[in-house]
Amino acid sequence: MYLPEDLMLGVLPRLPPKSLSRFRSVCKAWQAMIDSPPFMNQYLMLTHAYDVSGNESLHLICQECIFGPTNMTFLFSDKQIINLNCLPDISDLYEDTERWFHPSICGPINGIYCISITPSQTSRCVNMFWNPGNGQVHVLPPIPDPVITDHLADLYNEMERDPLAMLYGGFEFDPLSEDYKFFSIEQYGYPFLSPLHHFVCFHLYSLASNSWQQLDPVQLAHPDLINIYDDGRATFVPELMTPILALPFNRSCHWVDDRVVGRDESGMIVITYLLSFDIVNRVFRVSTIPKTALGESFLSLTTVDGCLAAVSLEDVLNSIDKVAAVIHVGVMKEYGIEESWIKAYRVVLNAPGTFLGIVDDQLFVQETDGWMVLYALGSHQEDYNECCYVPFQHFTILPFKGSLIPICPSTHAQ
Repeated sequence: MYLPEDLMLGVLPRLPPKSLSRFRSVCKAWQAMIDSPPFMNQYLMLTHAYDVSGNESLHLICQECIFGPTNMTFLFSDKQIINLNCLPDISDLYEDTERWFHPSICGPINGIYCISITPSQTSRCVNMFWNPGNGQVHVLPPIPDPVITDHLADLYNEMERDPLAMLYGGFEFDPLSEDYKFFSIEQYGYPFLSPLHHFVCFHLYSLASNSWQQLDPVQLAHPDLINIYDDGRATFVPELMTPILALPFNRSCHWVDDRVVGRDESGMIVITYLLSFDIVNRVFRVSTIPKTALGESFLSLTTVDGCLAAVSLEDVLNSIDKVAAVIHVGVMKEYGIEESWIKAYRVVLNAPGTFLGIVDDQLFVQETDGWMVLYALGSHQEDYNECCYVPFQHFTILPFKGSLIPICPSTHAQ
């Protein structure tokens, strides 16, 4: 079958992933054209403009705590929870599965999600890229042993060449190299024993080359974040409050650091810092989130109305003198401009619950009885809808975006 290429480029990018997948199977020439950068660039633009999953009410749920080889991802649609059994089984990733595992998820970026799985009582986590639209999963190679100075060799050998933990990770798309990247901060040693017996390393993974690069901490050094010592060690100052995976937004990975800076008559003085790592320019940036944009306690970073947003919680007395939980959503109206933070939304919860996430203009909460409810941003407590009962706790809800973008390293190689 022959169709003019300009006709195919005009029609095929508008198809949902399942239909497009069928066209890839017609012949090798069609598969090569669909996988080509020009086609994918056009497909990306349409993916941003429309929800190509074909179902605007489709959401992705990921558990934050599982025991053993248990399913961790689900689809939520039309008040139903549907199992997704397309990720590698825990038994395929770890030999010892009789333990707790802590998945962390972020995304989507062009329909691609990043998942980090951290097992209890061990240090090595598994990181993977996942596109549920076409079912592809790419498990990243292990973070390599660090290249260290002679001064650190003895200390490193004492640690049995194993990091205490991957402290933080971040996933983003580099538009300059058209490459998906993963930024990692690993901690070696035991900082709670002595500041002289630990150090951190920084690595950057490239999907195009399917390899890691160790970054020089001296070049990354930021006076508020990284300490550089004479013996070559680098340590990371913040104790971040957000999950192990950062929020990807605007080519950067974002975390939050609540830092006690003093005391006054009312108690501790806490400043909420916004940390970001620019995946393209490879630099850290630090700013503060003003108290005028926050409630009493920080909960999560997210995006709202196309802007970076901070979600926080506050307990207030309602009209009948009962304590009610209020969720505040502060928005950075102009990215990178600290003064542009405003408190954009205020949602009074109908009942106590756990914040799950914000998708589009809907704020999701799981109440103590297990029911998941949603509130329209800016609504009052009577404006909420029950979604469904969820038989587990501790999970994240994200938008589901269908995509056919391949995540094989060879596809993104330059």
